[in-house]
Amino acid sequence: MRAAPKVELHLHLDGAMSHPWLLERIRRRPAAGVTTLEALGQRLAFRTFDEFIERWVWKCGFLDRYEDFEALAESVLGELAAQGVVHVEPSISPGDYEKAHLQTQRSMNSSKVRKAKR
Repeated sequence: MRAAPKVELHLHLDGAMSHPWLLERIRRRPAAGVTTLEALGQRLAFRTFDEFIERWVWKCGFLDRYEDFEALAESVLGELAAQGVVHVEPSISPGDYEKAHLQTQRSMNSSKVRKAKR
């Protein structure tokens, strides 16, 4: 199975970010109070669906630059390629980025994201 080509038909790009990648963005805002991977794991832990949504909104708040989407695409798609994934249909949740005044259509259509999706 490991050698077989794989596909991701419904991948939330923002849901697939690795903890180390997210921690890099969190460290841009020291007031967030999360400085280690262990602390990040604790901050993201949830027991209920409401807690999951609260954590989701919190972590997505650290994607606040167009460059973040490009870097995220490169990171996630690189990890997937290493797992043998040959086709990805990525998506993001546009409403999660309105607070940062980002036009998510622009983010998903950037040349780096389009190139990474191929």
